[in-house]
Amino acid sequence: MAHGWEDICGKSGPLVGPEIFKSYVAPGYRKIREKLEVYGVGILSIDSDGDVAPLVGPWMECGVNGQFPIEIGTWNADPMEFRKKYGKELRIIGGFNKLVLEKGPAETDAEIEKRLPLMKEGGFVLMPDHLITPGTSLANYKYYLERIRTLRF
Repeated sequence: MAHGWEDICGKSGPLVGPEIFKSYVAPGYRKIREKLEVYGVGILSIDSDGDVAPLVGPWMECGVNGQFPIEIGTWNADPMEFRKKYGKELRIIGGFNKLVLEKGPAETDAEIEKRLPLMKEGGFVLMPDHLITPGTSLANYKYYLERIRTLRF
């Protein structure tokens, strides 16, 4: 797996439209993908904040097949919808609303339960989207970690 950082999106969407992306950005990703294939690297993931939805398709077309994060708390993204649209070819990292961690165990359990189908399917690594917020207590964070560690499929 190779991972890159491309903050080309913000809360209101991409800084460039899909057509500009395809013309000017995608060729660089294709070169990266080609080089990775030489070394047998099958997953190229990207980290971009904000509403990435308009660019996920163009990213996939040029060889990017992993997305981090899927920011639920910031712009209500839904990793289940991404999976329905792109299938298992799109690997997803994130998909856990980091704001839930501030609330406590019951809310944490509910958030984990929502994502169990994706975890069971594979190609999905559940983790909080970006940083843990300052309002999250150490006890709540430890609870989340222990709960994740107990999951078995």
